[in-house]
Amino acid sequence: MNYLSIKEAVELHDEILEISGGKRGYNDVSLGYLTSALEQIKNDIFYPSIIEKVAHLMFSCIKFHPFLDGNKRTSIYLAMIFLDFNGIDVQDFAQKMEDVVVDVAENKISKEGLFEILKKIVKEQ
Repeated sequence: MNYLSIKEAVELHDEILEISGGKRGYNDVSLGYLTSALEQIKNDIFYPSIIEKVAHLMFSCIKFHPFLDGNKRTSIYLAMIFLDFNGIDVQDFAQKMEDVVVDVAENKISKEGLFEILKKIVKEQ
């Protein structure tokens, strides 16, 4: 399985802001939490499926708020890149996840709920 580094995550965040606008930068402490999440998803005991890994990555990016702006957008983009790196089709993923990430941020969807939604959207190959 291919994984993202924190350096790549920050670069992808900057890329998405270049496209969609927003303030660059991050909170050092919260970025540390995202770094930890990127390491945690490598543990197949706790996150055995790619969907569980994506759910943890997205939830962490949304809830830890590591970036000054664009955390929800970045969570979608990180998930798309991670899935694509691992041979999973990401067509229409961003559109399907747009409202979902807002609901996660507003505590309307839990991490488990996000996982259930991702199971329906992501087709493992």
